[in-house]
Amino acid sequence: MPADGTPSATAPKSEGRLASLPFHWLLFAAYPVLFLYSQNIGELEPAELLLPLAITLAIAAVAMLVLTRFVDARRAAIVVSGLIILVCLFGPISDNIHRFLPGTVLRLLAAGAVGVLVVVVALRLRGSLGTATLMLDVLSLVLVLFALVPIMQQVVTLATTAPDEAETATPITATGPGTDRDIWWVILDRYGSDAAIKALYGIDDNDFGPWLEAKGFQTLRDARANYVRTSLSLASTLHMTHLDKLAARLGADDTRYGPIYKMLLDHPVGRFLQSQGYRFTQVGSWFPATRASDIADVMLRPGASADFGTLVWNATIAPPIQRLAAPAAKDDETSRAVTSALYQWDQLGQLCKQVGNNFVFAHVLLPHPPYVFHADGSVAPAGKITSYDEQMRYTNDQMRTLVECLQDRPADQQPIILIQADEGPYPPRYAKDGIGFDWSTATATELLAKYSILDAMYLPGLPDGVQPPPSDMSSVNTFRYLLDSYFGTDLPLLENRSYTSPKLTPYDLTDVTDRIPSVDASLAPVPRPDGNTGTDPIPESSFEP
Repeated sequence: MPADGTPSATAPKSEGRLASLPFHWLLFAAYPVLFLYSQNIGELEPAELLLPLAITLAIAAVAMLVLTRFVDARRAAIVVSGLIILVCLFGPISDNIHRFLPGTVLRLLAAGAVGVLVVVVALRLRGSLGTATLMLDVLSLVLVLFALVPIMQQVVTLATTAPDEAETATPITATGPGTDRDIWWVILDRYGSDAAIKALYGIDDNDFGPWLEAKGFQTLRDARANYVRTSLSLASTLHMTHLDKLAARLGADDTRYGPIYKMLLDHPVGRFLQSQGYRFTQVGSWFPATRASDIADVMLRPGASADFGTLVWNATIAPPIQRLAAPAAKDDETSRAVTSALYQWDQLGQLCKQVGNNFVFAHVLLPHPPYVFHADGSVAPAGKITSYDEQMRYTNDQMRTLVECLQDRPADQQPIILIQADEGPYPPRYAKDGIGFDWSTATATELLAKYSILDAMYLPGLPDGVQPPPSDMSSVNTFRYLLDSYFGTDLPLLENRSYTSPKLTPYDLTDVTDRIPSVDASLAPVPRPDGNTGTDPIPESSFEP
C-alpha cells in the first residue's frame, strides 16, 4: 500500500497489459514542445527541438520518480500528464479562453483549480483506472504523431530537398557598363502603404512618403507584396521569380518550409552582385530565417533571437506569474525586440559611412510587433504596449537619419537605396486565428491592408533612356528592374501577382491579385473577430514575421 494510504489498484486482466503500463506521461511531456515547433516550423530548424524537449522530458521523469514513491504509477502518470499540459501550454490555452475569463489572475486561478481537480481525480479513481490509463496512452500517442508528421517531413526536406533550378534559378548576364554605386535594400517588416494603414488603423497623416519624395525617391504608390508571409515574399524577391512552379512540385498539402529557407540562404541577387565586385553585408534581426546566409561576406546579427527555447518558455505558466510578481520587469519578447532594433540601427549607422561597392541587405522587424517603441524612441514600461502608429513613427525617424547619412556623399557616390516592406500588417481577424484564418473570406479592405506596401527607390545615375519603375510594380520585380536598369541584364518584368496561403501549408497558393482594390478605392471598415468594426486591431503575433 502506498504511503498515502490509497489502495494500490491492480488492473483487471480484461484490460490487458497495456492498461497497467502508463507511458502517456512521457508523450504528454513531449507534446507541448512538438506542438509549438510544428506551429512555427517555417522559422525553425530541427536541432532547436533537442534542448527544450530534453528539459521537459527530464522534468516529467523527475516528477514521476518522486510521485511513484507515494502513489501507484498509473495515478502518478495522470497527475504528471495533466499538470504538464496545464503548465507548458498555459499561454496558448489562455489565448483561447481570454474572452470567457478576462484577466490573467482569473485564468491562473482557473488553471490552479483544474490542476487540483486532476490530482483529486487521479487519487480517487478506482475500477476505471486501467481504462483511463489506456485512453490517455492512446490520446497522447495520437497527439504526438500528429505533431511529428510535419516535423519529420521538414527533417527529410532539409536533408534531401533543394529547390529545382528550373523553378527558382534566374540566369543573369550583364551586358551594360554596370555601376559601382553602393546598393542598400532595407526591408521594414509589415510597413503597409498609406492606403493600407489608413484602412486598418485610421492613420491618415504619415509624412514619410512625401519626405522620401522630397529626398529624390521614386515612391511606388500602388506597390504590392507577392506573398502573405516574410519567408515566401523575400525568397521570391531574392530569386526574382514567382513560386508557382515550386508550389506545383511540392503540392498544396505540403507543410515543409525547407525549400523556402534554403532560397533565403543562397540566392541569385547576392551572387550576381558579388560577381560584379560587391561586398555583400546582411544585417539580421531576431528572426531566424534572415539571421543566416550561406553567401554573405559579412553577417551581422544581434544577440537577441526568437529562438525556440524562448518560445517554449513563453508558452508556459511562468511568464504571467513573473509579470504579476515583478510588474516592473520587461518580458523576453520586449527585451528581444528592443535589443534587436537598437543593434540594427547602430550597425546601419556605421555601415552608411562606408563607401565602395557595398550591397547591404537589412531585415528590420519594425513596425512589426511587439509594439514597444514610442514615437520619440522611448520604450514602453513593462507590461504596456504602444501602437503600430507610434512604432511606425519611431521607424520613420530612424530611417530619416539613415537616408540622410547615405545621401551625405558626393553626387557620383550617391548610393542606390531601396526601402521596401515584405508584407503589410495582418488584419484583426487573422491575428485572432492565424492558423485557421481562411483567406478566401478576406474582404477587399483586409487584402489591401495585407498586400499594399511601402516601396520607395532612390535611383541616382539612372542611365539615359531608362524609365522610372512602374507605380504598381510588385516586389518580385524589384531586382529585375534594378539589375536591368544599371547592369543591362535581360530580365523583363514579370506579371504582378499576389498570392495567399495558409500558415501550415505555404504552397497552397490562391491568386488574389484581382481582389485587391486600388489604393484610391472607397473601402468598407475592417471586420473584427467580435463582429464590430474599428481601427484598433487586436495584438498580432510577434514571432511570425
